[in-house]
Amino acid sequence: MYQFILKNKRLLISLFLVLIFSVAGQANQNENIPQRTAEMLRTLESIERVDFQSDESGSLIQEIFSNKKYQKQAGPMLNEFFLSEKNFAGKRYFMNELKKAGTPAAMNYLAELLTIDPSAELALMTLQGIPGESVNKLLRNSFSKASPKIKPGIISALGLRKDESSVSFISKFIGDEDPVISGAAVSALGKIGTSKASDVLTKALKSAGLKDQFPLMEALLENAEQLVSDNQSGRANELYYTVLAVNPPEMIALAAIKGKMNTTSGNAVDILKEELISAPDEFKPRLVDLVRTLPESYLSGQEFLQLPGIPDNEKARMMVVLSDRNDKSIFNEVLQFLDHEEPLYRESAISSLSKIAGVENIPLLAELASVRSGKEQELAREGIYRLPGQDIDSFILQKAAGSENESLLVEYIKAIGERDISSAGQVLVRTANNENQDVRLESYRTLAKVGTSDHLGEMINLLLKTGNSRERQELERAVVLVSTKEGPEKPITNEIVTWLNKTPETDKKAILISVLGSLKNPDDLNVLQTYLGSEDTDLQLSAIRALLEWPNAGPAAELKEIIGKSDDLRIKTLALRGFTRIISNDESFSDEKKAQELSFAMIHAPNVNEKKLVISAFGKIHSNESLRLLADQMADDENPRAELEAAILNMTPELIKQDREHTIEQLKRVMEYSDNDEIRKWTE
Repeated sequence: MYQFILKNKRLLISLFLVLIFSVAGQANQNENIPQRTAEMLRTLESIERVDFQSDESGSLIQEIFSNKKYQKQAGPMLNEFFLSEKNFAGKRYFMNELKKAGTPAAMNYLAELLTIDPSAELALMTLQGIPGESVNKLLRNSFSKASPKIKPGIISALGLRKDESSVSFISKFIGDEDPVISGAAVSALGKIGTSKASDVLTKALKSAGLKDQFPLMEALLENAEQLVSDNQSGRANELYYTVLAVNPPEMIALAAIKGKMNTTSGNAVDILKEELISAPDEFKPRLVDLVRTLPESYLSGQEFLQLPGIPDNEKARMMVVLSDRNDKSIFNEVLQFLDHEEPLYRESAISSLSKIAGVENIPLLAELASVRSGKEQELAREGIYRLPGQDIDSFILQKAAGSENESLLVEYIKAIGERDISSAGQVLVRTANNENQDVRLESYRTLAKVGTSDHLGEMINLLLKTGNSRERQELERAVVLVSTKEGPEKPITNEIVTWLNKTPETDKKAILISVLGSLKNPDDLNVLQTYLGSEDTDLQLSAIRALLEWPNAGPAAELKEIIGKSDDLRIKTLALRGFTRIISNDESFSDEKKAQELSFAMIHAPNVNEKKLVISAFGKIHSNESLRLLADQMADDENPRAELEAAILNMTPELIKQDREHTIEQLKRVMEYSDNDEIRKWTE
């Protein structure tokens, strides 16, 4: 050892000196606790965010509350800091650091802060979040010295912490002369939720005056819920009976009855039936709602509908509740309400029937739908439409194929469409030939929903046979919808074209041409163009009408030729309108191209009204060419000036942005023939 010291003498001397200086430095630092505390508090007084972080401040707080001497040195400054009305963020930070420290000294200081009004609430909030019986004890011991404002909060905190050891302490404050403290005590015992707490509350309830009973009842209900969660249903059940024994208000009574049903060792159904029989009429609606809470396995709800003293309005409401549970036992009672004198009760019965119905009840629902009106009819139909199952579809198809009652047949056909029974096509084709117009019309509408391309031939045949305009309109719509089921851009038109080619009658050809026009299949343009040149005026007009809304300028050349050559005003006018529309709507045309084409329409417009339509189309084309052509038209006195000016003003703002100089030049040309002030303003 001696040899080791001799060999390492220098090293040992160095280590000794380092140790001496470290101890001296630490001592010097510790001697500066007041100075360091003052610096820290100045920092905390300036912070504004509660998420402030500082390792240096945190370490200092740890030091202060780990040494009595340091705490004594820093104490006056800390007390002054916490007496301030300001510095919330700083106080919050400091208390969080005390919470982290967790030392007895730190906890005791937090408890001391409960006596300082500006900081007491924050100190309580901090203590409340610290677990452990020692904190509970601190809260109780601090109560007498605590700020009066914070005393109810201390009681509430003990309740929120569910501290059963505080039950005796809290119970002393039930009935306190300060109602806030008394209320806090009752509420806290409710939150603690133990048998000991419930004993105190029960005793207080039995001796309390009427005005003080309500909070005690609420606390007992809360206590009971806690007992249930702690697997003490029997004790909770006793509390529900205790509450009900003092004739509580409706909402409290309802909660207690519900609790009693949920915690009984007997039959919850019997409890609810007894309550319904004995309850006053004004309370029965509340109890009816509890039918929803009965076990799912209970499906004997007719017992409730047969109880004595239940008024019809509550029976009607109960039917709806029970039908929501798919309780078929109520069927006979529902039937009795179908013809009730009160419409609202009939609606409840039909709604209930629709929910519990099976295949065997579809004829009844169909009959109700056929003879009732308004909401009752709507409910009966919805019942048929939403019943699940392939067997329902099969039954409806069977009835649609064989029913002789025309009103019922209409309902079955409606149901086919609403249920989207795709296999019903042939049945619908047959019913579409029924002698009754209502049956035929409904068949057409339903074919539009469930028909397929396989039925198009038969549907077209029906369309060409009918002489009734209303039926023709429905059939045209049905043919169009079925033809476009694969998408409007892919209409199936081959069947229509086939019928068009083999049909000799002009009026029937006109119908099919109209349908092709509605479908706008590019592949059929040549077919329609063929009829544009027909010598039959009616067919030519039909073809022009079919092309009025064509999506592009494909037929423009043919229409242009008709406009230039036809002497028939009807044909010329219709062709001009079609030409104007398709030119305006063709997105592949530039604005200049559209304007040039429309100038042809303007020249050949047979009258002022048609010129107005062309001018309106010009006004939607914002191009220099369009403005130039409209300016040219101003020189002709026969042209409608007001419409020309309106079209010019419509395009001017956009054209000014594009080419101001050229636009103003054209507007000045316009002003040679116009006195319109709005146009003049653009030229200035």
